[in-house]
Amino acid sequence: MHCPKSPYSWGKCGRAEIPILEQEEVYLGGFVYRLSSIKKWSFVILFFTGFFLSMEMLRCSEHIGVAAISAGIDEQPLEKGVKKDIHFSSIRELSGIPFASKDGIVLNYKRLKISDVDQAYNPSIVAMPNGYLLAFRNDRGIGLERKSCLSAARLDSRFRQYGKTVFFHTDNPISEDPRCLSVNGQLFLLYCHVFAWYPYTTSMAMVQVDPEKLTLSGDVDLRYREQKIEKNWVPFVYSDQSGSDVYFVYSANPFKILRLSRRGDGGIEEPFPQSEKRDFLWESRWGKICGGTPAVEVNGEYLTFFHSSFWSHGVRWYVMGVYTFDNKPPFEIKRISRYPILFKKMYNTPIHPDVWFRPRKEFRVVFPGGFIEAKNNGKDVLHLVYGENDSGLCVLTLDKDRLLNSLQNIEAGITTCRLGVCPE
Repeated sequence: MHCPKSPYSWGKCGRAEIPILEQEEVYLGGFVYRLSSIKKWSFVILFFTGFFLSMEMLRCSEHIGVAAISAGIDEQPLEKGVKKDIHFSSIRELSGIPFASKDGIVLNYKRLKISDVDQAYNPSIVAMPNGYLLAFRNDRGIGLERKSCLSAARLDSRFRQYGKTVFFHTDNPISEDPRCLSVNGQLFLLYCHVFAWYPYTTSMAMVQVDPEKLTLSGDVDLRYREQKIEKNWVPFVYSDQSGSDVYFVYSANPFKILRLSRRGDGGIEEPFPQSEKRDFLWESRWGKICGGTPAVEVNGEYLTFFHSSFWSHGVRWYVMGVYTFDNKPPFEIKRISRYPILFKKMYNTPIHPDVWFRPRKEFRVVFPGGFIEAKNNGKDVLHLVYGENDSGLCVLTLDKDRLLNSLQNIEAGITTCRLGVCPE
């Protein structure tokens, strides 16, 4: 037994004995074939292989296309820049909702550009003497190697960056979704500290920011854990004769309030009993109400923009709304949006190629992180900053009075009210 030298045979390469072949023969699957026969059939084999592969690709593309069109997604490739507006009428949960821009609530939309950062999203904002300070999240790497960190940039009154981007270094190597909070003239960031990607485990942390030098100090984890994933707490400040305290809306439904201990060690107190869980109409249609912007007192009540999400045709849609609560303890929830805030250009930020979710057409995200009150041509407005598609930063200008007038009392937002039985 010896290995033949023919280029069409491999000789004694395995445990089984391989026959010695002639120059125009090949050994496949235990049979000897003449190359002349293979050449005759090669074109046929290649033709049918290409045909079936083409049909399979067409079937897959049709399936994806139908699902995408049913979900209202434009099929223009994401890498080619801004996509066309989404047709909300094709999404059952969003069909029939009037655009907030047509109602005069949304006045302007702008995408923010930040230098030195490839993927910046989920911002928060605070007013500064020369404009604004924008804190945001930026990611590097993909999959389990992905690292999230916090960064900041200074903006002028027209939301244009001046100066260099500052990259913060917290005590936690993976830090997400900052919220800016001003307490007695001092600036803090509340953020999400990720312990592990799998299983995903997080807690909340706070750190003080020097607004001039943009340096961090006093980083502390908040010592409260009811569940494996602690995130999206809504911070707010309440002041009385005894001083100022930092509170958090831990959950909107049931409405639960936490208070930061004055000891400075990250201790958390539960000052009030939580409310009973109610059947909110919002949550029955657009998903669980989750935290968003810090709550700020506006016209005698605290106001916060929140987010929720739902699945439709294989796509997870994030939407946002507003709720308010009393400006005095025990801070009971009062009013809520009738439906999500929709507008043209929404979800149009091209999805970054290294974004965490796969495939890239499964999520459409809006994530509100901060707002400020301002004047625009003599009109009271709110400038809301939010992250879009985990890939970009946007600012939305809203008419404050029209937004507040669009809210409904919380009792009217309970599903039992639709049956004529409203709680007293």
